[in-house]
Amino acid sequence: MRVIKSLCLFGGLAWMISACFESPEYPNTPKIAYEGVSFREVNGSDTLTLALSFQDGDGNLGLDANDPRYQAAPFNSYTYAIKNNQPGGYDTGIVPFRISDDDTEALDLDRIDFIRPTAQNQGVLLTDKALADPAYYATMPADAYPNTCTTYHFDSVYVLESDNLIDETFTVKKRIAVQGDNLLKIEGRFVVARNPTSFNIEVDFEYFLIDATHPDGEWIAYDWTKDSQDKICAPSFDGRFPVLTRDDGSLDGTIRYHMVSEGFVGNFGMSTQLRLTVKIRDRELNDSNTITTPPFTLASIRR
Repeated sequence: MRVIKSLCLFGGLAWMISACFESPEYPNTPKIAYEGVSFREVNGSDTLTLALSFQDGDGNLGLDANDPRYQAAPFNSYTYAIKNNQPGGYDTGIVPFRISDDDTEALDLDRIDFIRPTAQNQGVLLTDKALADPAYYATMPADAYPNTCTTYHFDSVYVLESDNLIDETFTVKKRIAVQGDNLLKIEGRFVVARNPTSFNIEVDFEYFLIDATHPDGEWIAYDWTKDSQDKICAPSFDGRFPVLTRDDGSLDGTIRYHMVSEGFVGNFGMSTQLRLTVKIRDRELNDSNTITTPPFTLASIRR
């Protein structure tokens, strides 16, 4: 029997893993089942805790947030957009690289995305600066909520000077000579898309609405990243739980996933019926089955 001690991390998202692992034979695709959900109010930073039992045949569950292996593709946080040779045109889904650990240490580099063009994608990285061009203003996402939260992302990345991925609108923060070229650390507000496989747990919220338009009641999806009535940027509750074991073999146990927010009561009150739809993903990108919790209200699960 292998035992993993409880782990509890708190922040915008947090989790606790507690499990006792035997060695039965399970399929390599993970399987989950609902165990429970609870709600705790703590000075505005309220916590909704989801408990799931799981089974997995090869034990490859978990992504550690600070492990460089889980920051590179296919676990990269974002894909990027790049201009093409069409007026107002751009291509999306540009997958970044990560510079090797040895080069990162030798050149004293930050662990940030490194973007290279491909034979199919040749042009300048797309940022909010392109909105000054009428052709791009007509084709780019509007710089307004919710795109300000989800599509436009301020960050620093690396590019090679010879790749011609930047123009005079970019800020160069650092220049490092490398093998007859220059590695540039640039800063910008990039047009990006979140990579879903950067997460290993996905949690979707729904609330039950009865009104004049829905007299019989209907389950309505609530997206934390774009449905705020106050137009407040908030992360989704998709996230990561850490690596459960370094050993190979079948695992089973319980994941307790803590979701921390000041918005649960403000958005839903204590009496609105809610339900969650959940799945997890292993490091081979195998998705588990999807489960939906029984309906609940925050009042009914308050602890």
